[in-house]
Amino acid sequence: MNLFTDRFKASLATSLYVIGLYITTGVVGTLQLWLRQHGLQRTVSATLLCVFVVLVVYLVVVRLNRRSVGDIAALVAAGLVYAYLIKTYAKAPSDWIHLIEYPPLAVIAYYTLKLSVSGSMAFVYAMALTTAVGAGDEFLQSYVPARTADLHDFIVNVISSAVSLAVVWIVIERKEKVVES
Repeated sequence: MNLFTDRFKASLATSLYVIGLYITTGVVGTLQLWLRQHGLQRTVSATLLCVFVVLVVYLVVVRLNRRSVGDIAALVAAGLVYAYLIKTYAKAPSDWIHLIEYPPLAVIAYYTLKLSVSGSMAFVYAMALTTAVGAGDEFLQSYVPARTADLHDFIVNVISSAVSLAVVWIVIERKEKVVES
């Protein structure tokens, strides 16, 4: 599967996503503060997380027609890792946004890099890129009012990126290599 066919458009999409993450850092902090003050943060954060999970399941199971036991097991395993991250590192609803922001970045970065390097190196570079962006995001947050840099947020960024890349590898890329052979 290829999300992109043109390197320029792929690089532009990845760059705009990263810029969007950085630009909205202050807005997200302000919005989270407002939601917390009005008692809506848990509800809104849980809704966003549920919508994200449903969207991923829909894309994989319905749109990509990946319905084997292995595919479903990979999605369930990813869900269990998410549950672990919520229980261990992203305990507050304000931290759940990291579970939504970084997996798409990892996937977009992978498919962008796949246009220039081999599949396995594209995974490595995508992971390195999302890790660097996550570190930059946390660094930037230390200078933004209503936000703080947090090692736990960085850990969630990295692990959720790795989980999304693992799902791409297991459910999408591995299947395509079998079909090509």
